Amino acid sequence: MSKIFGLVAFSVFCGILFSCSHGDIQIENNYKNATIVNVEWGGYPITDFLQPGQLSSKRKIDNSDYYNIKLPESYALSYLLITENDTTYCETKEFYTIEHDKFTLISLNDDTEVLKFPKDYNTNQ
Repeated sequence: MSKIFGLVAFSVFCGILFSCSHGDIQIENNYKNATIVNVEWGGYPITDFLQPGQLSSKRKIDNSDYYNIKLPESYALSYLLITENDTTYCETKEFYTIEHDKFTLISLNDDTEVLKFPKDYNTNQ
C-alpha cells in the first residue's frame, strides 16, 4: 500500500513540477530611430513600449490555455514600429522558439526582416 501511495505522490509531484515550468523572453530595441510598442509573441503580450536602446523586463511564458500556448512553441513577434514620420505594424519573418526553463533574448533592429502592414491593419482578418 505504501508503494502505491509513494508512486501516486511522485506522479503528482512530477505533474506539478512540469506544469509550472516556463520560458523567459526579453526584447531589446536596437532600432536606431524608432520606438516599438505592443510587442507580442504568438499573441502573448511581452512589452508595451521600448525606446531605442531600451531592454524590456524579462517576461515569463507559461503554458497557457488562454493564449493557446504549449511550450516549446515558435512564433513570430508582432509590434508597432513608430518613427518620426510613420507608424507601421510589423511581424518578424523569423519565428522565435521559447522552451521550458530557457531564456531567450531577442534584439530587434534595422536589419530585422519583417513583414510590414499599414498601422490600421486588422490581424484578425
